[in-house]
Amino acid sequence: MLDYTKRAKNYDKRWQHYCLPSFSKPLQILDLNHDSSLLDVGCGTGIFLEMVEKKFPATQFNGIDPNQAMLAKAAEKLSSKVHLEVGNAESLPYDSQSFDWVVLSNCFGHINNQEAAVNEAHRVLTDDGKIIITDWTRDFLTMRILNLYVQLFDYAKYNSLKSSETIAMLEKLHFNCLSAESYKINWFWGLYTILGAKR
Repeated sequence: MLDYTKRAKNYDKRWQHYCLPSFSKPLQILDLNHDSSLLDVGCGTGIFLEMVEKKFPATQFNGIDPNQAMLAKAAEKLSSKVHLEVGNAESLPYDSQSFDWVVLSNCFGHINNQEAAVNEAHRVLTDDGKIIITDWTRDFLTMRILNLYVQLFDYAKYNSLKSSETIAMLEKLHFNCLSAESYKINWFWGLYTILGAKR
């Protein structure tokens, strides 16, 4: 993944216009109660965790990100009940069947081994656990152009997927796809949100 150490300081200000609407679909899907536990993979500065903690204050939340500077920004806005750890999606430092929900928002394209990340999500989910993946997608022309630009000029290993590719990966790795939606949050940004259930 990219090193976000230098980007952490101004990340929220620069990307809030994108992050807030991009989290609206996962927030609509989530069904949490006081017994629920949720892991936010690639939690960054904690924008999503801040939103879900306010909406579901009784839920147990964990966030993991490979960058300590991003986590430091997250800690500033989250309560002490939210457990934050340094780590990566391909090797989660949690016991099997630890979480009811695993969410990957706006990080999937940055993950070097996406199948390994999905396998790890499957491992740490409970038997009836669910996964939500939200990311920008090559389903849209503007995003295909952006994906090419990112690979050429910013981060060669970035891998934006079509929704059909992500669904196929989930099905291959023992998830049932419950819903999938591709949509625009403005004229430029095109995203998908996919909900899967462990099987």
